[in-house]
Amino acid sequence: MKIERDERRFDFHDIGLAIKRAREASGMTQEQLAYIVDRAPRTIM
Repeated sequence: MKIERDERRFDFHDIGLAIKRAREASGMTQEQLAYIVDRAPRTIM
């Protein structure tokens, strides 16, 4: 069985920028957002 690689590339920069803007607009820190979404703060960075 041959497994083919998915060669599509995803650019998450725009999504990350939108999240950052919304987070900052609400006065939330990265640590607070990480707690809410149950992820490590490093993931939010």
